[in-house]
Amino acid sequence: MENQTNLPAEQVNADDLLMIVELEDRLELASAAEEGRCHRCNGNDYPDTVIL
Repeated sequence: MENQTNLPAEQVNADDLLMIVELEDRLELASAAEEGRCHRCNGNDYPDTVIL
């Protein structure tokens, strides 16, 4: 059997935190687009890129 190093679930690195922030932002944009309150979507309900 291979040796495996299991990290505790609580251990989060910077890449994980960045991904969480990006996903939260996409969720907010999608929700805003569905509700008609998105000022950054330019008519795209689910933008892949954020237009600044």
